Amino acid sequence: MAARLALTLTIVRVTPWNAQRRVMIAIAIAIFIQWVISVVQMYWVCEKGKTGWKFALFATCPSMNNYVYISQILSEY
Repeated sequence: MAARLALTLTIVRVTPWNAQRRVMIAIAIAIFIQWVISVVQMYWVCEKGKTGWKFALFATCPSMNNYVYISQILSEY
């Protein structure tokens, strides 16, 4: 997501037309909001249950459900 945001902001910087610049800024804002929602969703799912998994050698959130995986896959495409 950071690469997409960086690329979008680079295009905003070199775009000569104001109308196209506004569209690209709106796209950059949408990408940022999507990233924030993804982070908040993962935090919400992993922190609301038991948190003993954090101290394991290979820490992975056991309560991740299919909704988190589906939203991550959809946000990549």
